[in-house]
Amino acid sequence: MMVLTDLARTTPQTVNEDHPVDEARQMMVSGGMIQTPLHKTPTLTMETLASLTIGNLIRTLKSFGEQHMLVTEPTSHKGVRIRGMISAADIGRVIGYGPRGMPEARSFADICKVVIGH
Repeated sequence: MMVLTDLARTTPQTVNEDHPVDEARQMMVSGGMIQTPLHKTPTLTMETLASLTIGNLIRTLKSFGEQHMLVTEPTSHKGVRIRGMISAADIGRVIGYGPRGMPEARSFADICKVVIGH
């Protein structure tokens, strides 16, 4: 079951500095256009994530009202690094939300209706 993109093991997409600007714009969206400031981004620690059931995870994500949540872990230098991201859509796919051919769940509420019955 894959419900987390582990940034410690997956290299994010980048664009070389010698790439033409027009092509780079087509490949990437500006972070400023879609970015949520880190201090406003809901997060879970790897330790907390490891202790949650899928039902608990869905309730936690729903409480933040977001489609995505960062997963963090402490570093040896008393800092925090981003370890990955949890996606509501990925959870929905893993738990088999909805019949095949139907649109994916678009909210945590949709997934919760299936998993916890309300």
